[in-house]
Amino acid sequence: MSATVVLVVLISCVLHASWNLLGRREPRQVLPFFLRMNVIGVAAGAVPATLALLLLDPMTGPAWGLCATSGVCLGVYFFVLGRGYQVADLSTVYPVARALPVLMLAVVDLARGRPPTVPALAGMALVIAGCLLAPLTSLREAHWRRWINSATWWVVLTALCTTGYTLFDKLAQEGGAAAGASIVFVLVYGYLFFAFGTIVLWLLLLVTGSVGGQPDGEPLGWVRPGLAAVGNIGAYVLILWVYQQVDEASYIVAFRQFSIVIGVGLALWLYREPGAKVRVPAALLITAGLVLVGLLG
Repeated sequence: MSATVVLVVLISCVLHASWNLLGRREPRQVLPFFLRMNVIGVAAGAVPATLALLLLDPMTGPAWGLCATSGVCLGVYFFVLGRGYQVADLSTVYPVARALPVLMLAVVDLARGRPPTVPALAGMALVIAGCLLAPLTSLREAHWRRWINSATWWVVLTALCTTGYTLFDKLAQEGGAAAGASIVFVLVYGYLFFAFGTIVLWLLLLVTGSVGGQPDGEPLGWVRPGLAAVGNIGAYVLILWVYQQVDEASYIVAFRQFSIVIGVGLALWLYREPGAKVRVPAALLITAGLVLVGLLG
């Protein structure tokens, strides 16, 4: 990957970890927080996206289908991620949910005739190993049993959703780049992606009775979700552009896991979560894997 791509992905990592930390601050309010975050982002981009669609017509027919399907995955992703944050720490849910798609997308790249290089495979293996260690407060098996009982299904569903929207978005960006509508296509596609996702998330919250009414405690407000909206949309729009520059989706997903290093470090510091003796080495493993992917992938 080029130095520009690496820099863009690192900026995206900082933004992604930041909005997750903001969302996890109050677990009881995390689902309403996600909804407000997405509503703010969609409302802010409505006018420019509409003008771009009417005046520039950047979206192709296949892109609409991929965007809608990916948006469904995104809406479900926010819902299951929120459920995960309600039953476990950020430093438990976030790393593993981010690690599993690395392996899943490596298999997809292989099936598409784009096998990762040997150093990249080794790097992705280190990333996965670090992500699996990151949730632990110790190496005792009992902790694994507690994690499996409380958060496993939400984490697995989150990872599947991440794999789904990543694959659909990568396919769409390849088509958009081929059509010569790079930047405009990225921005409009990204807006519609979050718009579809917001609708799906709202429907899921409505069906499950999770929308409306707030839990007792500090009022949620709109400032914190608004800040998170900037990080959320900004982080992924940057990744959509990167998808047009790099063939292997698994490389990008692996390198995005630097956000785990940031997120785990800040969670240990800001939220005083336990397990620094295991989680810091895990972050170093992730970093080593990212170097292999970034420099030799």
